[in-house]
Amino acid sequence: MDGSCCANPVADWTVTIEGEQFREVIRCGSCGTLHANEVIPAPIRWAPQNCAHCGGLMEQDTWRDGAPMVMRCETCELTKQECIDMHRRLATAENGQPGLLVGAVRSLQSGKAVLAIKLATAAAMSGDDPSYARFIRLKAMASGGLTDHALDEAWRWIDEGEDELPAELFDWLAAAEAETGNVPGIRRALETGLRVNPENTAAWTDYGELMLALEEYQKALQAARYGLTNPDPELSERNLAVILEIAEGMYGRELYAEALSAVGHAGDHHMETHVELAWLRARIAAMKNDVETSRQWLQLVLSLEPGHAEAQAAWDKVKPEKRRGWFGFGGGNS
Repeated sequence: MDGSCCANPVADWTVTIEGEQFREVIRCGSCGTLHANEVIPAPIRWAPQNCAHCGGLMEQDTWRDGAPMVMRCETCELTKQECIDMHRRLATAENGQPGLLVGAVRSLQSGKAVLAIKLATAAAMSGDDPSYARFIRLKAMASGGLTDHALDEAWRWIDEGEDELPAELFDWLAAAEAETGNVPGIRRALETGLRVNPENTAAWTDYGELMLALEEYQKALQAARYGLTNPDPELSERNLAVILEIAEGMYGRELYAEALSAVGHAGDHHMETHVELAWLRARIAAMKNDVETSRQWLQLVLSLEPGHAEAQAAWDKVKPEKRRGWFGFGGGNS
């Protein structure tokens, strides 16, 4: 920005979206003078047969006498090769090297979403790791405020089933759908991703939490069990929380067999090392009049957490002559 507007010019640069176009606006932050208000060409819709610079239609070039017939954009008049070369120059100017995909990733990281869209599109069209380049393009579009466009494009890509899909796509898709609050979209993204990669324990964890929220408890328990195969402590806690909430809910409704079955999804190791699961096992056993089993679980709870007041109070009530539990009333026979 030149300094002709005022004594202390400060560039205030913003990029906004108008329909399917980006607009660059530059004002002086000191005096408010408008220095630029221009549309930035970018390929908003994925159409590999179109121009990577502006998204315009390619048509046969007949206006150069004696030159070989080529395809040229009807809007910006660039050929495909001219377009790719121009984007390589943009990548070099931005990152010091002509790599289109590297330039797209770095531009996205630095918050330059429009440039990232252009470079990622050019990378995909030129064959520079096209699958991953398309994924970066989607992320750049969402970063630039075109989340709905990016989601629609992602689902079309998946539904076409023609290209190899990057593993990161489905996790990103579930997160993007979550940002829009689209619960069916989150579910579809997780289920589709898990069919492609059933070993994704982080996705199983997310799916278990979603199924819990949707009150589909059996699916939530199965997902949490798969999620627990990942040794990561944070994932373990999330999956155990799902199992515990469902089991506690069953226990609260006096469905003791169902509560016991739900707890079983945690596996022996977690039941014997997780205080709240062990405490629930003790209570279930007591309500089923299985005093010896309840004593065993109470001992375990107190070994894991000696200061557990409720478990200590229950333990103090357990006497050999009291064979009907330790709640002050007889347990059921379910």
